[in-house]
Amino acid sequence: MATAEVKTYTPADLLKMPDSSNIELVHGELVEKPVSALSALIEIEVSTKLKNFCDAHKVAVVLSSTNGIQCFPDEPNKVRKPDVSVF
Repeated sequence: MATAEVKTYTPADLLKMPDSSNIELVHGELVEKPVSALSALIEIEVSTKLKNFCDAHKVAVVLSSTNGIQCFPDEPNKVRKPDVSVF
């Protein structure tokens, strides 16, 4: 009986993918991020309020969900795409 070889992906592999806007990388596996009209509406509302506050107080930068974040030192093959990021 043959077993299928499972490919482990890296953040570099994810960057090379043309249609990876809704793909996250978890433990080296590609995971599709669920998206709906409701989640998109909530993302816009939260992003707008955060951006307006941050701009008015000059305290941070707000980024959308298209940006992947690799900030897990113990898991180098993990890239998450939060709906809104504040730096």
